[in-house]
Amino acid sequence: MEDQYLCFESFAFLFLIPLNHVEYIMPAAQVTNGGIDYENRVITVLDFQTILKENPPEKKSHVIIIRDGSGGYFGLMAKAALEVIKIGAGRKRKLPEEVISRKNSFISEAVYLEGQDQWAYIIDGDKLLEAEGI
Repeated sequence: MEDQYLCFESFAFLFLIPLNHVEYIMPAAQVTNGGIDYENRVITVLDFQTILKENPPEKKSHVIIIRDGSGGYFGLMAKAALEVIKIGAGRKRKLPEEVISRKNSFISEAVYLEGQDQWAYIIDGDKLLEAEGI
């Protein structure tokens, strides 16, 4: 069985979020003070520059609106939303325990994308919110 993921780029990294958690993709220009108006409510927008402590700042083009496990929403800044990818369970690789830290505890699996010649990291949205104290 194959699962579908949205592949997006942030810094030099590729990330995957389960497609059934993605609600909407909108221009990043609409973000103000770490939040965005979505369906008449302000939702929190997270930026991997802050989470991963990467420098220098990069231009963001998209905000990916994601449904969390409690039925709420949050946004995730991305340099680019790239494509929808189908991935079979046999392609997923667990990250070694020694590379998982508090900073990246929301990532537990990775997939090698031949077309991109790069590893992509699968994000657990609820664990990301927990790691960020939201």
